[in-house]
Amino acid sequence: MTKKQKTSKQNEQDHRPFRYQSLHERLNNININVVHRIRYHDTNDLQDTDNLIRTSYFHQSLAHWSTLNFSEAYSKIYQKLLPLANSLEQVVYNREQIILLIRQSLNEYNPLIIETLLDLIVQLARDLQSDFYIYYKQYLFIDIINLLINSKKQQQNEINTQLLEQVFQCLTYLFKYLWRIMLKDLANLYELYTKYLFSSKIINTLTTNYEYIRSFAAESFAYLLRKIENYQSFIDYLFNTTERDENELDSLALVFSETCKNVQSTFHSCTKSLLLCLLKKIIEKPKVIHLCIKKIYLLLIQHTNKQYVEILWNCLMNIYRTINPNNIND
Repeated sequence: MTKKQKTSKQNEQDHRPFRYQSLHERLNNININVVHRIRYHDTNDLQDTDNLIRTSYFHQSLAHWSTLNFSEAYSKIYQKLLPLANSLEQVVYNREQIILLIRQSLNEYNPLIIETLLDLIVQLARDLQSDFYIYYKQYLFIDIINLLINSKKQQQNEINTQLLEQVFQCLTYLFKYLWRIMLKDLANLYELYTKYLFSSKIINTLTTNYEYIRSFAAESFAYLLRKIENYQSFIDYLFNTTERDENELDSLALVFSETCKNVQSTFHSCTKSLLLCLLKKIIEKPKVIHLCIKKIYLLLIQHTNKQYVEILWNCLMNIYRTINPNNIND
């Protein structure tokens, strides 16, 4: 007779299909990485017909959600949007009316259609491209962030983790599809992020779990920064144009560290270029840059291990040799 094997309490919990998760667990399980995610609306899912030229991603998204979202709220906005979006030409022509309807629905903060509306925004951006970016800068970005503020008011300070994930997935998808346009306006876009997500003034406005929001904001913005070919001009702008308070420096360190991080304790290919540009700046702004670099290195050291840490040391030594050429024994 074989002895019955004991099942540990931990194993029981791991195999339960539904179990209570603390707020900390739910926040840590959020994934906003969209780089390798495959969605129903990717180009290879479109039919290869003559209608492809006239088909809009926004129209496809409307149809897609009509089979998934049966709420009364979505039914109402669907009936209003569909006549405006039967073709790409219609979407472009009716873009202001479409955006107005979406904004009105967003501002109602109906949890039954928020995910749907955020996806519609992403698909509209794919259709409109540079025309969409104007509206994004003026008010759509603020409308999206206001979802988090309204969430705080309704949830009595406890963050809505599902909404948090949806919001930052939306922002990251917008980076993914509009990055060429956004890179041309990177400084203004960063200031928009700073004002509504990184500024010390916004901490109490958003949530008691502000650190998580700032972390996801940094991760989403890092997607865009990895596309930069030359970091020096952007870094010069950040540290030459205005004085950054300590909270903004913390946010900058988070953004730069997220830009450098890669999977499995490794670093992104942009790491060396980014760190060298930052370290060069230490000659001009020693106090501010030293504080920022210290924070960045602490975050990167926590991310990596001894197998991959060499690049961090090499960047430091490279700059040290430049500053003190006579004090280095090769």
